[in-house]
Amino acid sequence: MKKILLSILFLASITISNSQEWETFKSLEFEFKSDFPGKPYTTVQNVPTDVGEIKIDMFILDKSSDTSSKNLLFLVSHNIYPEESFKNMTAEGESSVLDNAVYGSLNSVKGKLLYNNEIEFNGYPGRSSKIEMSGSFVYLNIYLVYNTMYMQQVICLNENDNNRDIKQFLNSFELIKTK
Repeated sequence: MKKILLSILFLASITISNSQEWETFKSLEFEFKSDFPGKPYTTVQNVPTDVGEIKIDMFILDKSSDTSSKNLLFLVSHNIYPEESFKNMTAEGESSVLDNAVYGSLNSVKGKLLYNNEIEFNGYPGRSSKIEMSGSFVYLNIYLVYNTMYMQQVICLNENDNNRDIKQFLNSFELIKTK
């Protein structure tokens, strides 16, 4: 009986030490929420594009120094394109915007595109993509909501590919109505 109790306590301690605290990050300003295995920090980057400079707001959780994490980075970004660029936008135009975002990410990491699937999120067009780069994989979910783009990104080492935290993060994203 004592051995069984010790075994149960040992297994419980392993489970507790391997679990990460997930918290829901909510941005009322950018109208989304997403679960992160920790608290993300916020940064802003201005990027020149064909339609002018775009401000990208990023919410990042860097886990690269956390030896217990199976992933190196979790990120949600938000940017708004000028409305006039999206007036009378066709489905083909939206598809081009999404593919350009995927290929921009691909080029920035000098990786190899493993897949780039068309998806739909709450009726909005999107992409689910996977990029292989040296020693790691980048998972992307990108959604185009009118003239607003949301991008989720997870980076993991090759040996941690397809871990459950990737799916938990990518599946947690939700749009929230604030108006």
